[in-house]
Amino acid sequence: MNSTSKSKNNLDQNNETIATIIAGGLFGAFVGKLLTDDDEGALLLGVLGALVAASQRSKEVGKNNNIPILIARDQKLYKLYPDGSEEFIKDLPKAKKEWAQQFELT
Repeated sequence: MNSTSKSKNNLDQNNETIATIIAGGLFGAFVGKLLTDDDEGALLLGVLGALVAASQRSKEVGKNNNIPILIARDQKLYKLYPDGSEEFIKDLPKAKKEWAQQFELT
């Protein structure tokens, strides 16, 4: 594959990623507006939707290119490989702030 083909392929992947993030944000904002009938709720869920879409897209690209991703689970950091295996990296410090187990959108 020549450098022009690689550049076009990377550009296509970047455009697809941006489109996915935008779609996730718009969908989140739409759902937020329906559920809360509030601009702040729509904004919050729009940002959340974009983050979820970006996370899913990066996981896809990593898997397709045989690149491991980092995940946090049970106060520990792991490297997750495309074949499903994982490698422990380190223990994560406990959060300094206690967060509620449930949130209520008002």
